[in-house]
Amino acid sequence: MSKSRVWLVVIVAAIAAAVAVGVALTRPSVPEGAVFVYGDRVVSKTELDKRVDVLRALYGITAPKSAKDRDTFRRSAAKSYAVTLILDQKARDMGIRVSEKKARDLLDKFIDTQFGNRDTFIQALGNVGTSERAVLGELRRQGATIELRTKVIGKVTISDAFLKSSFDRRKAELATPERRRLSNVVVSSQAAAQDVARRLAAGESVATIAAEESIDESTRKAGGDLGYLAAAQLEAPVAKAAFGVQKGQVYGPAKGSHGWNVGMVTEIAAPQPARYADVKTAFRKQLKQEQEVRVWSDWLAKVIHEADIQYADAYRPADPDAPPPLTPTTQQPPEGATR
Repeated sequence: MSKSRVWLVVIVAAIAAAVAVGVALTRPSVPEGAVFVYGDRVVSKTELDKRVDVLRALYGITAPKSAKDRDTFRRSAAKSYAVTLILDQKARDMGIRVSEKKARDLLDKFIDTQFGNRDTFIQALGNVGTSERAVLGELRRQGATIELRTKVIGKVTISDAFLKSSFDRRKAELATPERRRLSNVVVSSQAAAQDVARRLAAGESVATIAAEESIDESTRKAGGDLGYLAAAQLEAPVAKAAFGVQKGQVYGPAKGSHGWNVGMVTEIAAPQPARYADVKTAFRKQLKQEQEVRVWSDWLAKVIHEADIQYADAYRPADPDAPPPLTPTTQQPPEGATR
């Protein structure tokens, strides 16, 4: 190798090393005891815990009991708060500010719908160790995020041509599937379910048995009537049983997440193909919502990546750059939380 070529290799290597050192020097480290670093801001465990207390007051969430689920919850809570801080900054950058009056209006509405009166709300705050001011701040954040989302998405219009071509492409999924009207009884054991099946087969009415035996309070007073349901609306074992018999026949026992199910198919509505004239209004709205979600999700992924949040090992989410599950305000309670 010539001397000039050797020097070129050395220079390139030196530049690469200098760049690497520069990146290492400018990339913020996570101090001991911190959860994550966002720009110049270091978020402590105490700050994150206070945030979770506010979410508990708003949504009634609590950390799960198992160690594995608590780990998922901890990492998801850290990411949720990091995304919140990113959105806070973007809202400020765009001049978005929720007034004190609007925040108070949001709080009054929240208290009315979730607690009924202020005294119950204040008591609940004491139970979770947070304050009215903290909840008010969270609601102000959510109001700002809604305005931010509106600005980011802009105006989405679905043309008639796109609507029709989308309908032609997705006609099968827009069809109405077979639906069945079910009368259902839920009991706590397989033995009890087998006894219910025997009684139904002997001619007793579902309504009578449901009133006596069903642990499902929501349908017991209606004689076990679930109304018309598609298979996709039922838990898989129950769907398999209920859609595996004919009208007037008994299905089950089938184990669901809330107990053992036994019942009868009382009516069957045949599947219906989608007709453009019938679905176009609702389908246009669906396409608009899908486009809005795509725009917001893509923008959110971009700003999360650019923020370059540095997490402590115990709080680093599985995919730090991925946008969180989308809700109208992107204030999704942390994964693994229980209500």
